[in-house]
Amino acid sequence: MSVLLIQNASGESEIRELSKHIPVAVGRHSSNDIRVPESNVAVLHCRVSWNSRGYEVVAGTADGVELNGKQVPHALLTLGDCIQVGSISLFYYDRAEQAEAALRGETVEPDQLPPPLAAPEPPAEEKRVAWELKQEAQRAKPRHLDPSLTPVRVRVPPPPPAAAAKPPNLAEGVPLAALNRPPAVGPLKSLFSSAPVRPGQQDILRSPLVMILGIGSLILVMIALGLWFVIGRDTSQKTYQLAVTELEQKRFTQAITQLENFLITYPNHRNAPAARQALGLAQIEQPISGAAPAWERGFTALDDYVTLHRRDKDFPDVLNKVLELAERIGKGAAETAGVQKAPPLLVISGNASRLLQQYSPLDKPPKLALQEIDEAVQKAETAIRKHETFQKALAQIDESLKASNPFAALDTRRKLLLKYPDLESDKTLQTRLKQSLDIERKLTVRSAVDQAAHTTELPQAVTLPALNLLRQTRTRADTVPGGTNVFTITQDCCFAADSVTGLVQWRRVIGPDAPFSPLPVTLDVLALLLFDTRDNELILVRQRDGVLIWRQALPARATAAPLVHAGQIFIPTHDGRLSQLDAVTGKITTQLKFSQPLATAAILAAKDERLIIAGARAVLYTLNYRPLECVAVTYTGHAPGSIQAPLMKMGDFLLTVENDRQDSSQLRVWDISKTDQPLSRLASARVTGPTRDPAVLRGKQLVVPSSPERLTSFTVSDEKGEQALAAAGSYQAEHPQGGPIYVTLGPDDEVWMTSSTLRRLQIGPDSILPQKGELGLGISTQPVQVCLRPHAFPGIPPPIFSPPTGSRWFLNGSRSSAAEPSEPGPLPPRTVPSPC
Repeated sequence: MSVLLIQNASGESEIRELSKHIPVAVGRHSSNDIRVPESNVAVLHCRVSWNSRGYEVVAGTADGVELNGKQVPHALLTLGDCIQVGSISLFYYDRAEQAEAALRGETVEPDQLPPPLAAPEPPAEEKRVAWELKQEAQRAKPRHLDPSLTPVRVRVPPPPPAAAAKPPNLAEGVPLAALNRPPAVGPLKSLFSSAPVRPGQQDILRSPLVMILGIGSLILVMIALGLWFVIGRDTSQKTYQLAVTELEQKRFTQAITQLENFLITYPNHRNAPAARQALGLAQIEQPISGAAPAWERGFTALDDYVTLHRRDKDFPDVLNKVLELAERIGKGAAETAGVQKAPPLLVISGNASRLLQQYSPLDKPPKLALQEIDEAVQKAETAIRKHETFQKALAQIDESLKASNPFAALDTRRKLLLKYPDLESDKTLQTRLKQSLDIERKLTVRSAVDQAAHTTELPQAVTLPALNLLRQTRTRADTVPGGTNVFTITQDCCFAADSVTGLVQWRRVIGPDAPFSPLPVTLDVLALLLFDTRDNELILVRQRDGVLIWRQALPARATAAPLVHAGQIFIPTHDGRLSQLDAVTGKITTQLKFSQPLATAAILAAKDERLIIAGARAVLYTLNYRPLECVAVTYTGHAPGSIQAPLMKMGDFLLTVENDRQDSSQLRVWDISKTDQPLSRLASARVTGPTRDPAVLRGKQLVVPSSPERLTSFTVSDEKGEQALAAAGSYQAEHPQGGPIYVTLGPDDEVWMTSSTLRRLQIGPDSILPQKGELGLGISTQPVQVCLRPHAFPGIPPPIFSPPTGSRWFLNGSRSSAAEPSEPGPLPPRTVPSPC
C-alpha cells in the first residue's frame, strides 16, 4: 500500500498510509489530516488523493503547491517525490518497506514487474470428465466379440432432441462448466432441471435449494441497500440541517464541528458545496463574535477564505456576506483599537477596508461603510494619542514624586489637563494628585524660634528724610483737633493726621513700596503695625504719637498684610516662611517653612481654629496655629502669581480670585467646614477684567472689584438646592482708569467705591446703578478709613460702619478729596494731606 513519509525540520518522521477512498488534506487549519500551523501555509494547502491512474497532489491555493522544488497546481506522484508544505516535507513511496528503507539511508529501487504466469493445469475434475468421455468413445467403437461369451442385448434409450447436436470438443477450449450444463429447454426448466448426474459429479451451486437461497439473499441485499440509501439520505439531511441551525443561532463552535463531520462523512452530498461555504463563513464569524472579538484571527480567516474560493463559480453567492464581514472587521477593529489603545488593530482595520473596496461592485461603492470606518479610525487614533500622552505624563509624574518634587508633578498634571480636561476624573491621576499633596504637606517644616524684638530705634531712624510738601485746607477756622488720627503712606513715609483738622501729628520713614497699609492694632494701647522695607522689619508704634513699641527683623520682605488674632501675629514673607510673633513683645516664636513663596495673607477658618493661606502657585495650605503646623494641602491649579486679591472667608465658604486670563478672572468658592482635609470646590464664576483688590461681603451680598473700575455683584447662599454663587449685576465707569479699587458696603444695598473718584452706587436686582454722580476726584492708593463721631454733625447720614470715635472720612492718599454729604447740613473741616 502506498504511503507518505512525513518529516519536519527537526528530523522527526512519521509514515502515513494512503487510501484510494479517502484523500489526505494538508493545511494550517485543525480540520486537516496533516496540520502545519505556520503563517505561510494556507488553511487548506493541498490534498493527496487517488485518481484511477495513481495518487496525485492537488494545490488548495491559486499559487500552487511546491513539488520537488517547483510550484505546480497538480501532479501525479511517482516514487520519491517530495511535497514541501512550510517546514514539513512529504515523500511518496509505493510501499511502507520503501519508506523504512529510505529512513535507514538505503537506496530505494522501483518494484520489478512479475514474470508472465504459466498456463495452469486443468483441474482434476476436468481431467476425470475428459477421461470418462474418452472411455465412452472407445465403447462406442465396434469390437470383435469373443465367441465364448454369451451375447447380451442392451436397449439404449433414444437420445433427446439436443443429443443430435455436436458434442463438445475439449480441444476447442469449451469451458468445463458447459459440459455439465443441462439442455436449454426454458429458464425455469433449465434452472430446476434434475437430469441424472453420475455420482461424484453433482454441482452444489445448481442445487435448487442453494439457488433459491441465493436469490432470496440477493433480494434481501437489494432491499437492505435500498433501506440503507433511504436512511442514509435522511441522516445526512438531518446532519446538515442541524449544522445550519447551530450556525443560525450563532453557536459557531458547534456549527463548525457539525459541518466538518458532515463533509467528512458525506463529501459528495448535494449539500456539500453549501456546507463548505457555511463552514468557511462560520470559521470567520467564530473569532469576531462574542464579548472579546479576535479581529486579527477573523481577518486572517476572511482573507484565506477569499483567496481560496474567489475563483469558485458559487463565490458570487456569498460575496455580499463576505463584504458584510469585511465591514464588521474594519469598523470593529478600529473601535476596539480605540478602547484597548492597540495600534496593531488599526492595521487590521485598514486591511479589511481595502478588501471591502477591492471586492465591492464598481457601480455600488461602499461609501457610507468606508466613511464610518474612517471615522472610527480617527477616533481610535485620537484615543491612542491621548493614552500615549497620558502614560508619558504619568511616568514624568512618578519620576517627580520619586524625587520629592511635587510641584513638577503638579505642573505635568496641569499641562495634561489643559489638553485633555476629561482626565481630571481619572482614578490613577487622582491618586497621583493625593500623593503630590501629601509630599507637599510633609515638605512644610515647622521650626521653633526664640527671637526677641528690639525696643530701641535704629540710629538711622532718627535721621530726617527729604521734606514733603503738604497742602492743608479747612472749611472752618475754629475747628479743634479731634484727638483721633488717620494714617496714610506717601512715598517712603507714614503720616498720622488728625481726623478733624487734618494736621499732621507725626510721621515715620518706612522705606518705599510698603507691602501693606498701616494696620491699627488694639493692645493695652492703640497701636499701629508698619513694615520698614529698608531693613525688612515689622514695627509696632503708638497711634497717638508714633513712638516705637518694638521692632522685629523678618527673614525676608513681607508678602502681604499680617493677620492679628488672639494676641498673635502671622505674617508671610517672600522666602516662603510664615512667622508667628507675640503681639505684645514682638518675639518670633515659631516659623513654618514652605516649599514655595506665599501669595496672600492668612485668614481664619473653621471657627477661628484653622488658618488658610495661598501659595504662589497651585495650592492652598490649611494650618493649625496651636501649634503652627500644616494639616492639609488643597490643589487649586492656579498659575504662579495669578492670585493677587486677598482670600475672603464667607461663613463656611472661602472665596479665591484667580487671574487666569488676560481679560477676565475666575472666582471659586470652597467648602472650609472640614478642617483636616483638603478643601472641596463648590462653585465658580467669572468676572470681566483682572482682580487685584479685596472683595467685600455684607450679608449675602458680595461685590468684587476688577480693573478697570468695574464692580460685579453676586448673591452667596449656603442653602441646599440653591446656587452657592449667583451673579446679580455689574457696573462699569464711563472713562475707566487704572489703579486700586476699594469698596465699602452700606445699608440698603448701598455701595461706596473709591478709585479714580469717589462714587456712591445702588445695587439692584440685576444691576449696579450710580447715585448723584461723582463725589470727589483723585486716585485711590490705599484702603478707605471711616471714622464717626455720632452727634458732632447731625446733618450727616448714618455711617457705613462705626469705629469707636471720630468723624467719617474717606482718606485716599494721593490727590484725594473728602466725601461730600449726601444731604444738606453743616460740613466738617476738610483737611487732606497731599504730597507734591
